[in-house]
Amino acid sequence: MEELSNTQLQMSNIQEKSSLEFEIRAKSDLKNQKQTHNNDQSIKAEISRYQKLLSDYEKTISDQSSELEKLKQEHETTSRHFATLELAFSDVLQKYDRSKIIVDGFKSNEEALTQNLQIAEEKLKQNEAKYESLKTYAKSQIEKCNIEILNVRDKYEYESSKLRALIKRLEIKCSSLETSLNQKTEECQQLSALCDDITGKQV
Repeated sequence: MEELSNTQLQMSNIQEKSSLEFEIRAKSDLKNQKQTHNNDQSIKAEISRYQKLLSDYEKTISDQSSELEKLKQEHETTSRHFATLELAFSDVLQKYDRSKIIVDGFKSNEEALTQNLQIAEEKLKQNEAKYESLKTYAKSQIEKCNIEILNVRDKYEYESSKLRALIKRLEIKCSSLETSLNQKTEECQQLSALCDDITGKQV
């Protein structure tokens, strides 16, 4: 915008300067014409020169106007592009701000997750240590129980063998007693029969 204003100002200065030069030349030439009134050929030549100058001036003005119009169009195009760029930049800036907020959120979530992970790892280590301790304790208890079971089994087998031996002796003793009882019963029966015989004869 500033460049366009400078260009317009320069063109305006050029037009004013050209106009002043033309007026000065015209006045000077008219004066010369009055002084050289007798030379018609020279006047015609001067008129022709002025006409050419005027034509050149008009062409210059026309070229400058075209250039000015071109500059205006370029300025309008540039302004539109600049407005489009401003909108695009504003959109990009908004997206950047939103992305920054999202990234900050991700960072805070990452920090929270990292802290939770560290806490979980510490708890896992504690639980692993506790598990190892319990495992060692359980192993020692299982070994102790196995030893006690073996001792109880040995004791049970020893007691069982003792009881079997006792039962065997009792069975032998019972068998001996039964035999003795049978013998005593037979003896009693014989004595009873003998007694019956003796008492029967006496009667």
